[in-house]
Amino acid sequence: NETYGPLQGWSPPNMYGQRLKYSNRKGELSSSEFPEVKLPGDFRWEEDWRIDKAYTPCDADGWSYATTFASLEQALERGESSGTPNTFDLTRRRRWVRTSRRLGPDNAGATDHLVDFSTSTQNVEVRGEDSNAFGMADSDPFTDDGL
Repeated sequence: NETYGPLQGWSPPNMYGQRLKYSNRKGELSSSEFPEVKLPGDFRWEEDWRIDKAYTPCDADGWSYATTFASLEQALERGESSGTPNTFDLTRRRRWVRTSRRLGPDNAGATDHLVDFSTSTQNVEVRGEDSNAFGMADSDPFTDDGL
């Protein structure tokens, strides 16, 4: 998550009550630092965190823009976000994802359903067929849409 100010340009939100740099899509859970996400014992990470540029319209760096975080949330729910900043766009966000794999008896198991790893400090989900895309929002980590 970032906000635009005429003097500082784009930067992490810094006003009281705003969502912090990393949050879920709704801004309910937020942190100023990228959180460490622990997987259950029968999962392992397959890759490092990366910016998800395919889940919604975004610019080359993965940012989606809107006038407010509330309007951006609504646009994301409709799949209609903007990847180009307009004159009055003062907020932007992007999503981080990471792939995990459920280990089977032969360490090659898979899952084909959504697995929710929500806790009191994070709301993240893992999706997958053979492996799971674990997402965070941005600037991004927590996202309730697969991060």
